[in-house]
Formats: sequence, structure tokens, C-alpha cells
Amino acid sequence: MNDYFASFTSPTFCDEHAIPVQDDDFFCHIEALGMADRVQYYQGLKNLPDERAFIDWQRSVRA
Repeated sequence: MNDYFASFTSPTFCDEHAIPVQDDDFFCHIEALGMADRVQYYQGLKNLPDERAFIDWQRSVRA
């Protein structure tokens, strides 16, 4: 999870991908399974940051 955290809390990374920086508030509101899905989708599967694509993928694996 360190690579995920480092990337998604970096203003530079987030600006490059036109996404908001994930802060403590974000991490406090995501449950463990949701965080595991995010790490798998972005770090494990090496997908680019795209919230809509992530949600679609998450729905397909959790359906």
C-alpha cells in the first residue's frame, strides 16, 4: 500500500492525472475492503487513475 499512498497523496501525481489528492479524511471514510480494491486496481493491476473505470471494475468484481 505504500506506493498507492505515496502516489495518491502526492499533489504532483494527482495534478498530472487531474484527480483530487487523497487526504486523511478520504482514508478515514474508505472501509478496508474498498481500500484493498483501490490498491489492487491501481497498484496490482497497474491501471491509470480513473475513478469511473475503477467503480465499474469494482462493481464487476463485487457483483
